[in-house]
Amino acid sequence: MESKITSSPHAGNTDFHTVLDPFLQSPGLGFSEVLSAEDIEQAFARRGALFGLRDDEIFSTPIVLWAFLAQVLRDGKGAACAAAVADIATHHLQTNRPVPCGDTGDYCRARAKLDLGALQTLTRQAARRMEDEAKDAWRWHGRCAKLVDGFTFTMPDTPDNRKRSVNTSFCFFAGR
Repeated sequence: MESKITSSPHAGNTDFHTVLDPFLQSPGLGFSEVLSAEDIEQAFARRGALFGLRDDEIFSTPIVLWAFLAQVLRDGKGAACAAAVADIATHHLQTNRPVPCGDTGDYCRARAKLDLGALQTLTRQAARRMEDEAKDAWRWHGRCAKLVDGFTFTMPDTPDNRKRSVNTSFCFFAGR
């Protein structure tokens, strides 16, 4: 059964689920539980940043975001814009949509339309969910480590600290 998002105020039947679900559920990618199609559409819609949602348009928000995420997670030639355009062409062939030409310029211009604010919202949202769902065993002394930086500093120690610690290493972190 195909799932459609009905909350989109835009014409056309581009479906975030159809485009993103295969990518988000790929083995080895932990996005499916923290970055849903609804989250993505809502983040871009709130910012008025949805684009290309008509049936005849090649580069829509979900397609470009999917290709961009795949592009940044790859290395070497797989991270090239040409590989992203090839991914889009393959997807469009499989879904009977217009296929892009091999020129990467249109994809790069569409990628530049991805709203930074929407991407930041999605990043924060995914980070919050992942942190909330982190197992206690993953935490450092029961805390969520926000930043770990190996550095050295010296300062006079208090008598109380000297009594409590023997041969202790220090690590600076900020957490809950």
